[in-house]
Amino acid sequence: MNSRVATYIGHIDMSKITFGPREDTNGKTKVEVYMGAEQTKQNKFNRIALCADAMQPMTTRFALDTVREDKTNLYRRGLGITVTDEATTAALRGLDEAIISAAVTNSKDWFKGKMLTEDQVRHRYKPIFGKLYETDETEGVKLKVKCPGTEWPTSLHLRDDNGRHHKNGGRIEHLTKGAQVVPIVSASYGIWFMGGGMQFGISFQAEDMIIVPGASADDDLSQFSSSVPLMMAPPASFSSDDATARKRPSEDDGEDAPAVKSTKIELIGDDEGEGGAM
Repeated sequence: MNSRVATYIGHIDMSKITFGPREDTNGKTKVEVYMGAEQTKQNKFNRIALCADAMQPMTTRFALDTVREDKTNLYRRGLGITVTDEATTAALRGLDEAIISAAVTNSKDWFKGKMLTEDQVRHRYKPIFGKLYETDETEGVKLKVKCPGTEWPTSLHLRDDNGRHHKNGGRIEHLTKGAQVVPIVSASYGIWFMGGGMQFGISFQAEDMIIVPGASADDDLSQFSSSVPLMMAPPASFSSDDATARKRPSEDDGEDAPAVKSTKIELIGDDEGEGGAM
């Protein structure tokens, strides 16, 4: 059980984040990102809360991506989330700008000898924050959900209609369009580069997430013709099979994160730990 409250992204000073040297391993290039001058494992950009308060969730822009057979990794699927909170928006924009600034300064190293202008860097950079659809009036972030089948899947926790929380009671089927979510994310890979540096960026993967399921077209039996509406029973909110998620190795063995606003959360359905602050 993680006893440390995840650092809220709005509490990170993006002007003070630092970047490690370029690493080339097995044909892949990356640059580690740290939350400050201390470049240690405990200070990597890991276990970051995108919501300041677990009782103020974000809303999914669309349902969890479907599995595409041409994908190299079938267990990491995208989830688009609309971001409206001003502090979170400012932090995500600040992260993008900090990466762009560092890429211009370190372009000769990051892009293997090429000195790039700011315009050239911006053209290559894929922002973490922006419009999820070109026609959207709002902006958001797209993160990866580690689905069952991978070694360490995202821990999904369900908030039911009574406001109670079922630890590990969430399922990927709950991640429908309009679902409310409280994600804790990591940028474990750091900054990635593709096509010899023609595109680069940073990606978030969800480590933990509270879910309030949204409406789904699959919740009814509309495929059947009926003279009267078919009344649906409430969906099962918790399955004991979903509570068997394994503990992942902890990456947060360092000092306590800065204090953030916390809310007591009632947990039921799993006696591994008591309710506590997110």
